[in-house]
Amino acid sequence: MSFIKNVQTKMNDVIIPVMGALGKNKYLKAISGGMMSSLPITVGAAIFSLLGSFPYEPYIDFIKSIGLSEQLNAVSTGTLSLLAVYVAFLIAYRFAENEGIDPLPAGIFSLATFFIVIPQSVKEQDKIISALPLDYLGGAGIFVAMILSLLIAKIYCTCVKKGIVIKMPESVPSMVSKSLTPVIIGIIIAVVAFAIRYGFAITSFGSIFNFITVVVAKPIMAIGTSIPALIFIFTIVNFLWFFGIHPSPITNLIYPILIAMITANVTAFQNGQPLPYLDAIVVYTSLGIGGTGGTLGLAVVMFIFAKSERYKMMAKVGLVPNIFNINEPLIFGMPIMMNPLMFVPMVANPAVSGVIAWLFVKAGFITTMNSAVQLGIPWTTPTIVQGLLIGGLPFFIILLTCFIVGTLIYLPFFMILDKKELISEKNISE
Repeated sequence: MSFIKNVQTKMNDVIIPVMGALGKNKYLKAISGGMMSSLPITVGAAIFSLLGSFPYEPYIDFIKSIGLSEQLNAVSTGTLSLLAVYVAFLIAYRFAENEGIDPLPAGIFSLATFFIVIPQSVKEQDKIISALPLDYLGGAGIFVAMILSLLIAKIYCTCVKKGIVIKMPESVPSMVSKSLTPVIIGIIIAVVAFAIRYGFAITSFGSIFNFITVVVAKPIMAIGTSIPALIFIFTIVNFLWFFGIHPSPITNLIYPILIAMITANVTAFQNGQPLPYLDAIVVYTSLGIGGTGGTLGLAVVMFIFAKSERYKMMAKVGLVPNIFNINEPLIFGMPIMMNPLMFVPMVANPAVSGVIAWLFVKAGFITTMNSAVQLGIPWTTPTIVQGLLIGGLPFFIILLTCFIVGTLIYLPFFMILDKKELISEKNISE
Protein backbone atom coordinates (compact mmCIF):
# COMPACT_ATOMS: atom_id res chain seq x y z
CA MET A 1 0.00 0.00 0.00
CA SER A 2 2.89 2.36 0.74
CA PHE A 3 4.21 1.73 -2.79
CA ILE A 4 0.91 2.89 -4.29
CA LYS A 5 0.84 5.95 -2.05
CA ASN A 6 4.39 6.83 -3.04
CA VAL A 7 3.57 6.47 -6.73
CA GLN A 8 0.45 8.60 -6.30
CA THR A 9 2.48 11.34 -4.59
CA LYS A 10 4.98 11.40 -7.46
CA MET A 11 2.18 11.50 -10.01
CA ASN A 12 0.44 14.34 -8.22
CA ASP A 13 3.67 16.32 -8.38
CA VAL A 14 4.74 15.51 -11.94
CA ILE A 15 2.31 13.68 -14.21
CA ILE A 16 -1.04 15.21 -13.27
CA PRO A 17 0.10 18.78 -14.13
CA VAL A 18 1.37 17.51 -17.50
CA MET A 19 -1.89 15.68 -18.22
CA GLY A 20 -3.84 18.74 -17.16
CA ALA A 21 -1.84 20.93 -19.51
CA LEU A 22 -2.42 18.51 -22.40
CA GLY A 23 -6.14 18.44 -21.65
CA LYS A 24 -6.30 22.24 -21.77
CA ASN A 25 -4.06 22.70 -24.81
CA LYS A 26 -6.09 24.71 -27.31
CA TYR A 27 -4.56 23.02 -30.34
CA LEU A 28 -5.30 19.51 -29.07
CA LYS A 29 -8.80 20.60 -28.05
CA ALA A 30 -9.40 21.95 -31.56
CA ILE A 31 -8.19 18.72 -33.18
CA SER A 32 -10.27 16.58 -30.84
CA GLY A 33 -13.35 18.78 -31.25
CA GLY A 34 -13.01 18.89 -35.02
CA MET A 35 -12.60 15.15 -35.31
CA MET A 36 -15.61 14.54 -33.08
CA SER A 37 -17.65 16.99 -35.16
CA SER A 38 -17.16 14.77 -38.20
CA LEU A 39 -19.03 11.96 -36.43
CA PRO A 40 -22.49 12.76 -37.94
CA ILE A 41 -20.99 12.35 -41.42
CA THR A 42 -19.15 9.13 -40.65
CA VAL A 43 -22.11 7.53 -38.85
CA GLY A 44 -24.37 7.96 -41.87
CA ALA A 45 -21.65 6.80 -44.24
CA ALA A 46 -20.91 3.76 -42.09
CA ILE A 47 -24.51 2.58 -42.35
CA PHE A 48 -24.36 2.67 -46.15
CA SER A 49 -20.90 1.12 -46.17
CA LEU A 50 -22.20 -1.74 -44.03
CA LEU A 51 -25.13 -2.21 -46.41
CA GLY A 52 -22.77 -2.17 -49.39
CA SER A 53 -20.18 -4.52 -47.91
CA PHE A 54 -21.96 -6.70 -45.36
CA PRO A 55 -19.74 -9.75 -44.71
CA TYR A 56 -22.11 -12.32 -46.24
CA GLU A 57 -21.23 -13.47 -49.75
CA PRO A 58 -24.73 -14.33 -51.07
CA TYR A 59 -25.92 -10.86 -50.03
CA ILE A 60 -22.92 -9.20 -51.74
CA ASP A 61 -23.58 -11.15 -54.94
CA PHE A 62 -27.26 -10.15 -54.84
CA ILE A 63 -26.73 -6.37 -54.48
CA LYS A 64 -24.09 -6.51 -57.22
CA SER A 65 -26.47 -8.30 -59.54
CA ILE A 66 -29.12 -5.59 -59.17
CA GLY A 67 -26.59 -2.74 -59.52
CA LEU A 68 -26.99 -1.53 -55.95
CA SER A 69 -23.45 -2.18 -54.69
CA GLU A 70 -21.85 0.69 -56.60
CA GLN A 71 -24.49 3.17 -55.47
CA LEU A 72 -24.20 2.21 -51.82
CA ASN A 73 -20.40 2.46 -51.90
CA ALA A 74 -20.67 5.89 -53.55
CA VAL A 75 -21.98 7.25 -50.24
CA SER A 76 -18.80 6.30 -48.41
CA THR A 77 -16.68 7.58 -51.30
CA GLY A 78 -18.40 10.97 -51.05
CA THR A 79 -17.93 11.15 -47.29
CA LEU A 80 -15.20 8.97 -45.81
CA SER A 81 -12.96 9.37 -48.86
CA LEU A 82 -13.25 13.16 -48.43
CA LEU A 83 -12.66 13.17 -44.70
CA ALA A 84 -9.62 15.47 -44.91
CA VAL A 85 -11.83 18.13 -46.51
CA TYR A 86 -14.30 18.05 -43.63
CA VAL A 87 -11.48 18.00 -41.07
CA ALA A 88 -9.81 21.03 -42.69
CA PHE A 89 -12.97 23.03 -42.05
CA LEU A 90 -14.02 21.62 -38.69
CA ILE A 91 -10.73 21.89 -36.79
CA ALA A 92 -10.28 25.55 -37.77
CA TYR A 93 -13.92 26.17 -36.88
CA ARG A 94 -13.49 24.65 -33.41
CA PHE A 95 -10.23 26.53 -32.81
CA ALA A 96 -11.84 29.91 -33.51
CA GLU A 97 -14.95 28.96 -31.57
CA ASN A 98 -12.83 28.10 -28.52
CA GLU A 99 -11.14 31.49 -28.87
CA GLY A 100 -14.53 33.23 -28.77
CA ILE A 101 -14.24 34.49 -32.36
CA ASP A 102 -16.70 34.06 -35.24
CA PRO A 103 -15.68 30.56 -36.38
CA LEU A 104 -17.23 30.40 -39.85
CA PRO A 105 -14.56 32.49 -41.66
CA ALA A 106 -11.84 30.41 -39.99
CA GLY A 107 -13.35 27.23 -41.38
CA ILE A 108 -13.81 28.73 -44.87
CA PHE A 109 -10.25 30.14 -44.96
CA SER A 110 -8.82 26.81 -43.85
CA LEU A 111 -10.82 24.90 -46.46
CA ALA A 112 -9.73 27.32 -49.18
CA THR A 113 -6.09 26.99 -48.16
CA PHE A 114 -6.35 23.21 -48.25
CA PHE A 115 -7.61 23.31 -51.84
CA ILE A 116 -4.99 25.88 -52.87
CA VAL A 117 -2.04 23.76 -51.71
CA ILE A 118 -3.36 20.45 -53.00
CA PRO A 119 -1.91 19.20 -56.33
CA GLN A 120 -4.46 20.09 -58.99
CA SER A 121 -3.50 17.64 -61.71
CA VAL A 122 -3.01 13.90 -62.07
CA LYS A 123 -1.07 11.84 -64.58
CA GLU A 124 -3.11 9.38 -66.62
CA GLN A 125 -1.42 7.34 -69.37
CA ASP A 126 1.32 9.95 -69.95
CA LYS A 127 -1.24 12.74 -70.03
CA ILE A 128 -1.66 15.48 -67.42
CA ILE A 129 -5.30 15.90 -66.47
CA SER A 130 -6.69 18.73 -64.34
CA ALA A 131 -8.13 16.97 -61.32
CA LEU A 132 -7.83 16.73 -57.55
CA PRO A 133 -6.21 13.46 -56.39
CA LEU A 134 -8.81 11.64 -54.32
CA ASP A 135 -6.15 10.17 -52.01
CA TYR A 136 -5.18 13.63 -50.73
CA LEU A 137 -8.82 14.42 -49.97
CA GLY A 138 -9.09 11.39 -47.70
CA GLY A 139 -6.73 9.52 -45.41
CA ALA A 140 -3.49 10.70 -47.05
CA GLY A 141 -4.48 14.32 -46.52
CA ILE A 142 -5.60 14.23 -42.90
CA PHE A 143 -2.26 15.26 -41.37
CA VAL A 144 -1.93 18.16 -43.84
CA ALA A 145 -5.53 19.18 -43.10
CA MET A 146 -4.85 19.18 -39.35
CA ILE A 147 -1.66 21.23 -39.60
CA LEU A 148 -3.07 23.76 -42.07
CA SER A 149 -6.33 24.20 -40.19
CA LEU A 150 -4.48 25.03 -36.97
CA LEU A 151 -2.11 27.42 -38.78
CA ILE A 152 -4.85 29.27 -40.66
CA ALA A 153 -7.15 29.43 -37.64
CA LYS A 154 -4.29 30.86 -35.57
CA ILE A 155 -3.54 33.53 -38.21
CA TYR A 156 -7.22 34.40 -38.49
CA CYS A 157 -7.76 34.69 -34.73
CA THR A 158 -4.57 36.72 -34.26
CA CYS A 159 -5.59 39.17 -37.00
CA VAL A 160 -9.06 39.58 -35.49
CA LYS A 161 -7.64 40.22 -32.03
CA LYS A 162 -5.21 42.80 -33.43
CA GLY A 163 -8.01 44.55 -35.30
CA ILE A 164 -6.75 43.77 -38.80
CA VAL A 165 -10.26 43.88 -40.21
CA ILE A 166 -12.47 46.21 -42.20
CA LYS A 167 -14.70 48.07 -39.75
CA MET A 168 -18.06 48.85 -41.25
CA PRO A 169 -20.48 51.58 -40.07
CA GLU A 170 -23.33 50.42 -37.85
CA SER A 171 -25.79 51.35 -40.61
CA VAL A 172 -24.45 48.51 -42.78
CA PRO A 173 -26.60 45.36 -42.52
CA SER A 174 -24.99 42.71 -40.32
CA MET A 175 -24.93 40.16 -43.14
CA VAL A 176 -22.92 42.53 -45.34
CA SER A 177 -20.71 43.60 -42.45
CA LYS A 178 -19.81 40.02 -41.50
CA SER A 179 -18.96 39.24 -45.12
CA LEU A 180 -16.67 42.25 -45.62
CA THR A 181 -15.01 42.41 -42.18
CA PRO A 182 -12.46 39.60 -42.76
CA VAL A 183 -11.53 40.60 -46.34
CA ILE A 184 -8.05 41.83 -45.34
CA ILE A 185 -7.46 38.61 -43.41
CA GLY A 186 -8.54 36.68 -46.49
CA ILE A 187 -5.85 38.42 -48.56
CA ILE A 188 -3.21 37.66 -45.92
CA ILE A 189 -4.22 34.00 -45.79
CA ALA A 190 -4.24 33.75 -49.60
CA VAL A 191 -0.63 35.01 -49.60
CA VAL A 192 0.27 32.44 -46.95
CA ALA A 193 -1.41 29.65 -48.96
CA PHE A 194 0.42 30.71 -52.12
CA ALA A 195 3.74 30.82 -50.27
CA ILE A 196 3.17 27.29 -48.92
CA ARG A 197 2.25 25.96 -52.36
CA TYR A 198 5.13 27.64 -54.21
CA GLY A 199 7.66 27.00 -51.45
CA PHE A 200 7.13 23.24 -51.59
CA ALA A 201 6.76 23.20 -55.39
CA ILE A 202 10.38 24.31 -55.85
CA THR A 203 11.70 21.59 -53.53
CA SER A 204 12.27 17.93 -54.27
CA PHE A 205 9.04 17.12 -52.39
CA GLY A 206 6.85 18.92 -54.93
CA SER A 207 4.00 19.55 -52.50
CA ILE A 208 3.31 19.91 -48.80
CA PHE A 209 1.52 16.56 -48.95
CA ASN A 210 4.69 14.70 -49.94
CA PHE A 211 6.67 16.64 -47.35
CA ILE A 212 4.27 15.84 -44.51
CA THR A 213 4.08 12.20 -45.59
CA VAL A 214 7.85 11.74 -45.58
CA VAL A 215 8.92 14.00 -42.71
CA VAL A 216 5.96 14.03 -40.31
CA ALA A 217 3.30 11.44 -41.05
CA LYS A 218 5.53 8.43 -41.68
CA PRO A 219 7.46 8.67 -38.39
CA ILE A 220 4.27 9.34 -36.41
CA MET A 221 2.40 6.53 -38.14
CA ALA A 222 5.37 4.21 -37.66
CA ILE A 223 5.16 4.74 -33.91
CA GLY A 224 1.38 4.93 -33.68
CA THR A 225 0.81 1.82 -35.78
CA SER A 226 3.55 -0.26 -34.18
CA ILE A 227 1.90 -3.08 -32.26
CA PRO A 228 4.40 -3.06 -29.37
CA ALA A 229 4.06 0.73 -29.17
CA LEU A 230 0.25 0.51 -29.11
CA ILE A 231 0.31 -2.09 -26.34
CA PHE A 232 2.86 -0.07 -24.36
CA ILE A 233 0.88 3.18 -24.72
CA PHE A 234 -2.34 1.60 -23.52
CA THR A 235 -0.55 -0.13 -20.65
CA ILE A 236 0.57 3.34 -19.55
CA VAL A 237 -2.99 4.63 -20.05
CA ASN A 238 -4.31 1.89 -17.74
CA PHE A 239 -1.56 2.61 -15.24
CA LEU A 240 -2.56 6.30 -15.13
CA TRP A 241 -6.28 5.51 -14.97
CA PHE A 242 -5.63 3.29 -11.94
CA PHE A 243 -4.33 6.38 -10.16
CA GLY A 244 -7.34 8.44 -11.26
CA ILE A 245 -5.78 10.26 -14.22
CA HIS A 246 -8.32 10.19 -17.06
CA PRO A 247 -6.97 8.64 -20.27
CA SER A 248 -8.46 11.25 -22.63
CA PRO A 249 -5.34 13.47 -22.95
CA ILE A 250 -3.36 10.52 -24.32
CA THR A 251 -6.15 8.94 -26.36
CA ASN A 252 -6.86 12.32 -27.98
CA LEU A 253 -3.28 12.31 -29.26
CA ILE A 254 -3.76 8.84 -30.74
CA TYR A 255 -7.17 9.56 -32.31
CA PRO A 256 -5.85 11.34 -35.46
CA ILE A 257 -3.49 8.41 -36.08
CA LEU A 258 -6.41 6.01 -35.66
CA ILE A 259 -8.49 7.98 -38.19
CA ALA A 260 -5.60 7.95 -40.67
CA MET A 261 -5.25 4.16 -40.27
CA ILE A 262 -8.97 3.55 -40.71
CA THR A 263 -9.29 5.76 -43.79
CA ALA A 264 -6.27 4.05 -45.38
CA ASN A 265 -7.96 0.70 -44.70
CA VAL A 266 -11.21 2.01 -46.19
CA THR A 267 -9.46 3.00 -49.42
CA ALA A 268 -7.69 -0.36 -49.67
CA PHE A 269 -10.92 -2.24 -48.92
CA GLN A 270 -12.84 -0.39 -51.62
CA ASN A 271 -10.08 -1.11 -54.15
CA GLY A 272 -9.91 -4.79 -53.24
CA GLN A 273 -6.37 -4.44 -51.85
CA PRO A 274 -4.85 -5.87 -48.63
CA LEU A 275 -5.54 -3.63 -45.64
CA PRO A 276 -2.30 -1.84 -44.62
CA TYR A 277 -3.31 -1.45 -40.97
CA LEU A 278 -5.38 -4.56 -40.37
CA ASP A 279 -3.21 -5.78 -37.48
CA ALA A 280 -3.09 -2.36 -35.79
CA ILE A 281 -6.87 -1.91 -35.90
CA VAL A 282 -7.52 -5.44 -34.59
CA VAL A 283 -5.09 -4.92 -31.71
CA TYR A 284 -6.34 -1.39 -30.97
CA THR A 285 -9.95 -2.59 -30.73
CA SER A 286 -8.99 -5.41 -28.37
CA LEU A 287 -7.17 -3.18 -25.88
CA GLY A 288 -10.17 -1.89 -23.95
CA ILE A 289 -13.18 -4.20 -24.02
CA GLY A 290 -15.70 -2.45 -21.80
CA GLY A 291 -13.56 0.67 -21.46
CA THR A 292 -10.00 1.43 -20.40
CA GLY A 293 -8.70 -1.51 -18.41
CA GLY A 294 -10.91 -4.06 -20.15
CA THR A 295 -13.24 -3.89 -17.16
CA LEU A 296 -16.17 -5.69 -18.77
CA GLY A 297 -14.56 -8.96 -17.65
CA LEU A 298 -14.47 -7.69 -14.08
CA ALA A 299 -18.12 -6.58 -14.25
CA VAL A 300 -19.18 -10.04 -15.45
CA VAL A 301 -17.07 -11.78 -12.79
CA MET A 302 -18.64 -9.58 -10.14
CA PHE A 303 -22.15 -10.20 -11.44
CA ILE A 304 -21.70 -14.01 -11.43
CA PHE A 305 -19.46 -14.67 -8.43
CA ALA A 306 -19.98 -11.84 -5.93
CA LYS A 307 -21.12 -13.06 -2.50
CA SER A 308 -20.75 -9.88 -0.50
CA GLU A 309 -23.68 -7.49 -0.52
CA ARG A 310 -21.42 -4.62 -1.47
CA TYR A 311 -20.20 -6.20 -4.68
CA LYS A 312 -23.56 -7.73 -5.54
CA MET A 313 -24.97 -4.21 -5.52
CA MET A 314 -21.96 -2.87 -7.42
CA ALA A 315 -22.46 -5.53 -10.10
CA LYS A 316 -26.05 -4.41 -10.64
CA VAL A 317 -24.94 -0.80 -10.93
CA GLY A 318 -21.83 -1.32 -13.08
CA LEU A 319 -22.56 -4.17 -15.50
CA VAL A 320 -24.94 -2.49 -17.93
CA PRO A 321 -22.92 0.74 -18.34
CA ASN A 322 -19.77 -1.36 -18.76
CA ILE A 323 -21.34 -3.32 -21.60
CA PHE A 324 -21.59 0.03 -23.39
CA ASN A 325 -17.97 0.99 -22.59
CA ILE A 326 -18.79 3.25 -19.64
CA ASN A 327 -16.68 2.05 -16.74
CA GLU A 328 -16.54 5.07 -14.42
CA PRO A 329 -19.00 3.41 -11.98
CA LEU A 330 -16.48 0.61 -11.45
CA ILE A 331 -13.38 2.80 -11.57
CA PHE A 332 -14.66 5.17 -8.88
CA GLY A 333 -17.49 3.22 -7.26
CA MET A 334 -16.01 -0.21 -6.67
CA PRO A 335 -13.37 1.29 -6.60
CA ILE A 336 -10.71 0.00 -8.99
CA MET A 337 -8.77 3.22 -8.63
CA MET A 338 -6.15 2.99 -5.89
CA ASN A 339 -7.29 -0.53 -5.00
CA PRO A 340 -4.07 -2.59 -4.59
CA LEU A 341 -5.72 -5.89 -5.55
CA MET A 342 -6.91 -4.39 -8.85
CA PHE A 343 -3.55 -2.98 -9.89
CA VAL A 344 -2.15 -6.06 -11.63
CA PRO A 345 -5.24 -7.06 -13.66
CA MET A 346 -6.02 -3.44 -14.56
CA VAL A 347 -2.53 -2.74 -15.91
CA ALA A 348 -1.87 -6.19 -17.42
CA ASN A 349 -5.09 -6.49 -19.42
CA PRO A 350 -4.11 -4.48 -22.53
CA ALA A 351 -0.79 -6.31 -22.88
CA VAL A 352 -2.43 -9.73 -22.70
CA SER A 353 -5.38 -8.83 -24.96
CA GLY A 354 -3.13 -7.06 -27.46
CA VAL A 355 -0.76 -10.02 -27.77
CA ILE A 356 -3.68 -12.44 -28.20
CA ALA A 357 -5.24 -10.30 -30.95
CA TRP A 358 -1.87 -9.89 -32.65
CA LEU A 359 -1.28 -13.66 -32.67
CA PHE A 360 -4.68 -14.19 -34.29
CA VAL A 361 -3.77 -11.75 -37.08
CA LYS A 362 -0.32 -13.28 -37.57
CA ALA A 363 -1.94 -16.71 -37.87
CA GLY A 364 -4.10 -15.40 -40.73
CA PHE A 365 -7.32 -15.88 -38.78
CA ILE A 366 -8.63 -12.53 -40.04
CA THR A 367 -7.63 -11.14 -43.44
CA THR A 368 -9.99 -8.23 -44.06
CA MET A 369 -12.61 -5.97 -42.51
CA ASN A 370 -14.84 -3.04 -43.44
CA SER A 371 -13.09 -0.23 -41.59
CA ALA A 372 -15.62 2.33 -42.84
CA VAL A 373 -18.11 0.89 -40.39
CA GLN A 374 -15.70 1.55 -37.51
CA LEU A 375 -15.65 5.26 -38.32
CA GLY A 376 -19.37 5.52 -37.88
CA ILE A 377 -20.02 3.22 -34.93
CA PRO A 378 -20.77 5.18 -31.73
CA TRP A 379 -18.16 4.57 -29.03
CA THR A 380 -20.89 3.17 -26.77
CA THR A 381 -21.45 0.20 -29.10
CA PRO A 382 -20.34 -2.95 -27.20
CA THR A 383 -16.81 -3.78 -28.35
CA ILE A 384 -17.56 -7.38 -29.29
CA VAL A 385 -20.55 -6.22 -31.35
CA GLN A 386 -18.25 -3.74 -33.07
CA GLY A 387 -16.04 -6.65 -34.06
CA LEU A 388 -18.98 -8.52 -35.59
CA LEU A 389 -20.06 -5.47 -37.61
CA ILE A 390 -16.56 -4.51 -38.74
CA GLY A 391 -14.91 -7.86 -39.41
CA GLY A 392 -17.63 -10.48 -39.22
CA LEU A 393 -17.27 -13.75 -37.32
CA PRO A 394 -13.43 -13.84 -37.26
CA PHE A 395 -13.15 -10.46 -35.52
CA PHE A 396 -16.00 -11.40 -33.19
CA ILE A 397 -14.13 -14.56 -32.15
CA ILE A 398 -10.89 -12.62 -31.57
CA LEU A 399 -12.58 -10.09 -29.30
CA LEU A 400 -14.58 -12.79 -27.53
CA THR A 401 -11.34 -14.67 -26.81
CA CYS A 402 -9.73 -11.49 -25.45
CA PHE A 403 -12.80 -10.88 -23.29
CA ILE A 404 -12.74 -14.42 -21.86
CA VAL A 405 -9.03 -14.21 -21.05
CA GLY A 406 -9.50 -10.77 -19.51
CA THR A 407 -12.32 -12.17 -17.39
CA LEU A 408 -10.06 -14.97 -16.15
CA ILE A 409 -7.34 -12.44 -15.30
CA TYR A 410 -9.73 -10.48 -13.08
CA LEU A 411 -11.34 -13.55 -11.50
CA PRO A 412 -8.76 -14.57 -8.82
CA PHE A 413 -8.11 -10.99 -7.76
CA PHE A 414 -11.81 -10.25 -7.40
CA MET A 415 -12.41 -13.47 -5.45
CA ILE A 416 -9.81 -12.37 -2.87
CA LEU A 417 -11.39 -8.93 -2.68
CA ASP A 418 -14.91 -10.30 -2.37
CA LYS A 419 -13.86 -12.76 0.34
CA LYS A 420 -12.36 -9.94 2.40
CA GLU A 421 -15.49 -7.87 2.01
CA LEU A 422 -17.72 -10.82 2.94
CA ILE A 423 -15.73 -11.39 6.15
CA SER A 424 -15.94 -7.67 6.90
CA GLU A 425 -19.73 -7.67 6.45
CA LYS A 426 -20.13 -10.72 8.71
CA ASN A 427 -18.04 -9.07 11.42
CA ILE A 428 -20.16 -5.94 11.24
CA SER A 429 -23.42 -7.92 11.42
CA GLU A 430 -22.20 -9.77 14.49
